[in-house]
Amino acid sequence: MEPEQEHCGRRAHGDCWTGPRVVDYVDAFTRADPVALVNLLRADVEMEMAPIPAWFTGRRAVVGFLASRVLRRGLWRMVPTRANGQPALVVYKRTGDGRYEAYGVQVLTLIGTRITRITAFNDPSLVPMFGLALALAT
Repeated sequence: MEPEQEHCGRRAHGDCWTGPRVVDYVDAFTRADPVALVNLLRADVEMEMAPIPAWFTGRRAVVGFLASRVLRRGLWRMVPTRANGQPALVVYKRTGDGRYEAYGVQVLTLIGTRITRITAFNDPSLVPMFGLALALAT
């Protein structure tokens, strides 16, 4: 994965995103809204999470996993960036003291206006490669 140092916070959204669907993904994920996620994903979406040997195929499996194990309102923050020319998100997770610490990077693949693949690299050591801090100010 090759990060691009300039993250989207420094540029206009149109220059960084492939479309509003990615912005909608961030909104749905951080609000913990599985219904909104369903509308953003292709029926044949795939999700993998390195280094965890888990793989989910199909909208029902991906959203089911996220809804039951990952999505919690206020738990996540995401900073838009790019990796290998694709839309990506640096992911931060809220800690017990209310801070948001680096969790990893999600790379999104789109076909048309739908997300067809979510590749989650659950490794906080990747975050500095994108020129971002290991923790966000609260």
